[in-house]
Amino acid sequence: MNPFPATARVGLVLAGGGAKGAYQVGVIQYLAEIDLPLAAVAGTSIGALNGTVVAAHGSPAAAIEHLRSLWAEVGSIAGAGITGPGTASDVIELAGNPVLRPDFVAGVVHRHIDMTDLRLAFWVTAFPSAPDDNWLADVARSVTGRGRSDWIKVNALPLAERREAILASAALPYIAPGRWVNGTFYRDGGLGGPYANTPAGPLAAEGPLDLILVTQLTRGVLWDAARYPDATILEIRPFDALAARGPVGSAIGLMDFSPRRMEELRRQGYQDAKRTLSDARAVLESTHERRTAQDIMLEAVRDLDDP
Repeated sequence: MNPFPATARVGLVLAGGGAKGAYQVGVIQYLAEIDLPLAAVAGTSIGALNGTVVAAHGSPAAAIEHLRSLWAEVGSIAGAGITGPGTASDVIELAGNPVLRPDFVAGVVHRHIDMTDLRLAFWVTAFPSAPDDNWLADVARSVTGRGRSDWIKVNALPLAERREAILASAALPYIAPGRWVNGTFYRDGGLGGPYANTPAGPLAAEGPLDLILVTQLTRGVLWDAARYPDATILEIRPFDALAARGPVGSAIGLMDFSPRRMEELRRQGYQDAKRTLSDARAVLESTHERRTAQDIMLEAVRDLDDP
């Protein structure tokens, strides 16, 4: 049962985080179960890949089986993943996984995502780069705050560039090459910092949305919804850390696409979404009441101005 008012306009934000994107599949599964309609989606990196599927199919309910198929294909290629404590050598092993090859990612986008008819407004973020620079230069610009990711509205791009925008947003340094989009060379959108990696900005600017659901992939991310004071934002954050165990758990968490790990993340995303959204109806109803009161007041002012 959908806990939201039938007329609610909801946006969905999907953060970047590599293999942890399987968590978003669980979130979207719960949104599909409650038959949540969406008006817009924004995503970065793996969130851009998941978001494209939702935007292309128009709703979580229509997209969920396609997402499961996509992630099942990834898992079938990825293999068993890491079952031990997690060491630097495990990271090196995972970095050579076939699912991290640029041609595999591009093939997944080609096979699973139809870009001809995006049914929802859809944005991705990507980090402007110089094609002659290596990825280390972009990382340095990111760390020092000398670069900022762009918002790219995928619907507005020519069809030939839409897949390039998705692949640009997901072009992880070292792993994937950058891409040209609309005359600019881009790499992974997450290089632009936490507000680019969790791109609520384009949805808050587009408006009017009754609610923006922000799906984080890190519990302690330095991201504050107060940056968007005119938007009503509800965050779905992991109640338990998504990083893998061991001294290099964060790196392993980004690269472990094994079926076992992805199923764990999917279940956690589902449970966290269910827990977080249980009180969302009250949030939306309050927003509707406030906007209705504003509309009535504006109408009264217009009547006074009418001769």
